[in-house]
Amino acid sequence: MEQMVQIIMQLIGSEVFGNKLSASDEICFTDKLLIEMLILSRNHNVAQLVASALLNSGVIENSPQKGLYLNEIYSAVYSQEKMCETCREIYAVFDREKIAYIPLKGAVIRDLYPQPWMRVSGDTDILVKEKDRQSAINTVLNTGGYELKKESAYDASFVSADGTLIELHHKLFADKKFAKKIPDVWASAECDGDSEYRYKLSDGIFCYYHILHMAKHFENGGCGIRSFIDLRLIEQAYNLDSDEVKKLLKKSGLSVFSYYARRLCAVWFDGQEHDEKTLQMEKYILDGGVFGTEKTKIISQQQRTGGKRQYFLSKIFVPYSSLRYLYPALKKYPFLFPFYEVRRWFSFLFGGRKKFRKNYAAQFDRVLSKQPENYSLFEDLGLK
Repeated sequence: MEQMVQIIMQLIGSEVFGNKLSASDEICFTDKLLIEMLILSRNHNVAQLVASALLNSGVIENSPQKGLYLNEIYSAVYSQEKMCETCREIYAVFDREKIAYIPLKGAVIRDLYPQPWMRVSGDTDILVKEKDRQSAINTVLNTGGYELKKESAYDASFVSADGTLIELHHKLFADKKFAKKIPDVWASAECDGDSEYRYKLSDGIFCYYHILHMAKHFENGGCGIRSFIDLRLIEQAYNLDSDEVKKLLKKSGLSVFSYYARRLCAVWFDGQEHDEKTLQMEKYILDGGVFGTEKTKIISQQQRTGGKRQYFLSKIFVPYSSLRYLYPALKKYPFLFPFYEVRRWFSFLFGGRKKFRKNYAAQFDRVLSKQPENYSLFEDLGLK
């Protein structure tokens, strides 16, 4: 596993950062190794980067797995074209309806890559002002070809006719812990390009927001390799050591996490040596993938809630802010909150989820018994 990770990071480094691909001729790219590399890189949404590096180096020219890697590039290019077309359409209707908006995350970061298709995103994230929330939702629906899939306390998700996902945010974070750590981004936002209504985050907020977003995913069990590639590209294009960024990181308690995240980038993409903490981070990140596995999610949630008992209680008692989206009637009749809390318990226990609950509890016990080395990781990184 360790050698495979090193090979993948070398390939990514050569393709994204222009690093020299050393000793590639000495590696025996067996079918087994190529399949395992493909599975791991897919789990982290970086298969197209590994594929491009392998094909450009010529080391799999005669491999029967060449077609699989070619498909990763074709798929990435196709997805990118669909995503860009959807973005152009949504941006145009927001401009026309005079709705201020800020493209977020992948919609911005992909421009830092050598080619936009190298940065595959599952969806496009757009921020609008809270006062424009309903107007923005109606505008997307009135555009035609978009279906509202889900609405939560901080965003609305749409899917286009061709399957492209759009997430319309009016808050940057659903989790109150992280929401209170981000300042008013609109106060420092700047106009972006020729559009009067398209804005971009200020440089300092953009850098800080990426690290804060990484920390959120890390705490939730999944912070994939792609986030660290993004971080290194941001590090090259912006000043992560500016007084503004340092002040924001210190205030939010993320200075230590930021330091080790950048250290891990140096290990992966500059060939620096691991230390104990970067090794722990690497194992946790590789286990979790982009969105986290059952194992990493349980580990992270157990640490965040302060123990097994607290974690279990947090799953039983759901706050009103979350329950009202599961039961929309609560928005109109909030006094029924206790009734719907009980209704959810009965649905969970007797509505076909009993077997899931037992299996989940068993998985929880297995994870706690097998992953003691992760108990101090969050605290050491300043995340607990």
